[in-house]
Amino acid sequence: MYHLLRKISSTKYSIVYLDNLFSTVPLLGRLHHDLHMGVCGTAHPSSAEFLPELKIPKQDVGKYEYHALKVLAVKDSLFGQLVGAHLWFDNVPVTILSTVHDFESQQEWLRKQPRRKSTNAKKA
Repeated sequence: MYHLLRKISSTKYSIVYLDNLFSTVPLLGRLHHDLHMGVCGTAHPSSAEFLPELKIPKQDVGKYEYHALKVLAVKDSLFGQLVGAHLWFDNVPVTILSTVHDFESQQEWLRKQPRRKSTNAKKA
């Protein structure tokens, strides 16, 4: 991923969005430090470099409220780049890593949990 983005980087500041297979704290730190790219992406909990603080055992997922948030600021060990880690509980836990967004000032909005009658009743 790094080599591909290095080839398309320009002199302008860019923001890149990655899927959950590539987003890790070291990669985001390196892209920001070396290529001056802001990066945001979902992270997959089965990744080898996934943050242990954000791992939620399957049996504990139901203990969290719908739309509960957990936010961490993590420093990349190689470059000291600050990466925001945001764990959000939707129907399943979703982890977002970012060097672009300010996780300190969160915007709150009201959103209701999907009804059990909807097509995603099993997940809800």
